[in-house]
Amino acid sequence: MGKKGRRKVLKQVNLIEQIFDKALTLDGSRVFLSLNLAAGNSVNLNPALLIETLEKNIQIPSKQQYIVREDLLTASGKSFC
Repeated sequence: MGKKGRRKVLKQVNLIEQIFDKALTLDGSRVFLSLNLAAGNSVNLNPALLIETLEKNIQIPSKQQYIVREDLLTASGKSFC
């Protein structure tokens, strides 16, 4: 569970409901996550806050983070442009 903040009002949200496609790849000591996250007017999952939440829950800080947004998808999963 994560927290959603707006005007100093925090509420817990189920992060699993906001992550659609997921893939995990291991390369030596590195972990690569490929995720499709909710992004829109009503629901928007910030990737940096997601990584921060994961670090807190597994208690393993990351040494480096690279967040790459490769595409913008519609609700049906098709490319927006």
